[in-house]
Amino acid sequence: MAISFIGFLNDLSPLSPEVVKALSACIQITDIEKHDLLIIEEDKDIRMFFLIDGYVRCFYIDEYKERTLWFRGPGELLIAGRGFYDQNGAADNIEVQKAGQVASLSYEALDAITTGYPEFEKCRRVLAEYMFKASVELNGDQ
Repeated sequence: MAISFIGFLNDLSPLSPEVVKALSACIQITDIEKHDLLIIEEDKDIRMFFLIDGYVRCFYIDEYKERTLWFRGPGELLIAGRGFYDQNGAADNIEVQKAGQVASLSYEALDAITTGYPEFEKCRRVLAEYMFKASVELNGDQ
């Protein structure tokens, strides 16, 4: 299962066998149930998720009403951009809509792998570009 997440990253930028081994040691596989919250607004302990199976939605609360931003399905990456990259608290919530499974990686593990394997920096940069493009597609070119 973690190999799907690693395969996703490898498709972004080829990974050496050493990086694959380091990632495999850090990736956690978790079963998720309907209505679980993977990310909670203002949460500071945020992970990067790869949806193996199931469906999720991202939402925020505006004047006591939930506003859905997007839905994602299997094979997609889930990051609370502001919260993950600056570790200052998520701006949104990610809720499970259909039970399944996720692979996840902490910011600390991502940083440690980048430090230990400088060649991983390219994958990390391409990953950031991927997330930026996804954000632009979602929010328009503002």
